[in-house]
Amino acid sequence: MSEKIYTIEELKKIMEKVLKKFEVKRAILFGSYAKNNCLHR
Repeated sequence: MSEKIYTIEELKKIMEKVLKKFEVKRAILFGSYAKNNCLHR
């Protein structure tokens, strides 16, 4: 697993490709990112 903590913008960029490829209608963000308390090192 990666040690990198991604920003919301980085996640959006990465996930956009995956969601389009698989024609995903809805994706839900959960955990510390959803709560907006992800700790950047």
